[in-house]
Amino acid sequence: MVGIIQVDLVYFSSNSENKRLSYSMLGLVLIAHTGLLLALASYQKPIQLAEEKSMQISLITPESKPEKIEAPKPLPVQPKSAQEPVKPKATTPPKKPEPQLVANTREITPATASEQKPEAQTETPQAIEPQQEPVKLSQASPKEEPPIEQPRFNADYLDNPSPAYPALSRKLHEEGRVLLRVHVEVGGQPSQVNIHKSSGFSRLDERAADTVRQWKFVPARQGGQPVAAWVIVPIQFNLKG
Repeated sequence: MVGIIQVDLVYFSSNSENKRLSYSMLGLVLIAHTGLLLALASYQKPIQLAEEKSMQISLITPESKPEKIEAPKPLPVQPKSAQEPVKPKATTPPKKPEPQLVANTREITPATASEQKPEAQTETPQAIEPQQEPVKLSQASPKEEPPIEQPRFNADYLDNPSPAYPALSRKLHEEGRVLLRVHVEVGGQPSQVNIHKSSGFSRLDERAADTVRQWKFVPARQGGQPVAAWVIVPIQFNLKG
């Protein structure tokens, strides 16, 4: 019995010591955790967020300075040079206008148009000199030119045909006198045939011009030499009966 009691006491004492150790260890652990919590709590500080600052950007245009307008500098006055006296120019006499020569009228009838031949006629045209203002400066008088003998178209040896009377003009009783302005070359050929004055009917005018373009002329002469000149050729269209 004594032995059993001793064993129980030893076991009971060992159990009590173990409990003390466990309580002490538990207390140390709690103290350690409490210290850690306090340490952490002391080091934690509220994080302050940096305040956002608003920025305003504005464009500032530089003040424009008023430009100074400079007054124009006066130009230097140049002395007027003495005007030279105007020398009178010697005026040359105007050229004499080329005379237009009018020949005798040729009358065309439907019955005897192909039989009639123009008679040779010679006329001496007179050149009309333009009036000239008196010239103060002395000048040599122009040399007088010999008169121009007009071109001829009614010589027998030329054998120029008369214009045929247009059938429609005869039917419509168209009559009239055509004046043709013809430029005759040195060789006697007509280079230009223009209607100087119409008969009033285009058919008669065209028939007369077409016929005269086929004619031969005696060229104009001046001082014995053939020259080119203008001549007026009259053509008469007349119905008889």
